[in-house]
Amino acid sequence: NAAKSTLQQMNAYLASNGRNPSQMTPEEQVQYQQQIDKRDVAGAIVADVLGTLEKFCQSMPLDWMFNLDNQQKGIDFISALLHLLQEDTANIQVLSVACLQQLSMRKLEQDQWFRIISSLPSALFQASNAAAKRAAERGLPSPHCLEMLVEQLEFHKSVSKMGSMLISAHLAHITTDKDIASGCGPKFEAVSTYLRLLSEMMSHQSGVICGDQMNTWIGLLRDPAIVRTNVVTPHIANVLVAYMTHIVRIRWEDVWDQNHSYASLIEASWDDEEEYEEWLGNLRSKATQLFRSIGATEPEISVTVVHSKLRNLMAAHSNGEPRDHLNTENNELTVKSTACCEFEGITQPLDN
Repeated sequence: NAAKSTLQQMNAYLASNGRNPSQMTPEEQVQYQQQIDKRDVAGAIVADVLGTLEKFCQSMPLDWMFNLDNQQKGIDFISALLHLLQEDTANIQVLSVACLQQLSMRKLEQDQWFRIISSLPSALFQASNAAAKRAAERGLPSPHCLEMLVEQLEFHKSVSKMGSMLISAHLAHITTDKDIASGCGPKFEAVSTYLRLLSEMMSHQSGVICGDQMNTWIGLLRDPAIVRTNVVTPHIANVLVAYMTHIVRIRWEDVWDQNHSYASLIEASWDDEEEYEEWLGNLRSKATQLFRSIGATEPEISVTVVHSKLRNLMAAHSNGEPRDHLNTENNELTVKSTACCEFEGITQPLDN
């Protein structure tokens, strides 16, 4: 913490003088690097501890891990793991999520499950603020800029996977809780807030984020008891829009040529075109079940969202615009043309 605080003060000093770390004097560079080395050493120690703690989370008594009866709130493993989601040094935030994922795969009691469900949104909000601060210190325009998205992809992927697993492995806690079933009260609000967090994650520019959540949303929509609580309904539109966005095929040559606006993020998400095509095939296969479930449980939302998407496509591409990747012999559109790719993506939601 001391090294991090010093680095923050150094960055603030440079910014106040209109400089960035690349413009430091040789003497400043030496002092700056010393603080970085101290921070990295401390981070490596924490990372090693988290590696051991992940094993604890697999098998150690849950009462001990959660320590819910402790009179001193915040003195437990869960509080520490949630706090460490803010720290990117030595991959600490990803290792913290790995520990939470091990816990999510175990049979948690309702109070233990609710502890994570209710605490995770605020912890991730703090992690987002920490990322914004790091971006500002580096002179980046936004924590959502492409460079930051690429750097944080592994963290975002692990959070999405862990967060969805926490729901799908404990659906019974939603169906059997009277407060949640009533559609009001603090527990209902906490679960609704958590599901909103998951649905908002799916707007991420990398499709792998929403791909990890597919089974969770299908499971929620297939359970009549959960559907009756209306805890899922406010988030259906976000879910549907996200999957309709990501089932549109990416032209891989645009990634190779760096013509795609998120080329570097796509390259970080999949190793090559073959892996992407396999992922897309699996996503489309599962999306059929999702679209049918949404259509059966929330037909009005389904029709509204699909109609809006189709109307936008007609306005943008009904005349074939932007008329790219044309057939050289007859100047007609091909399967690689943007208009064709976009309309191909809407056929599956329409069919289901």
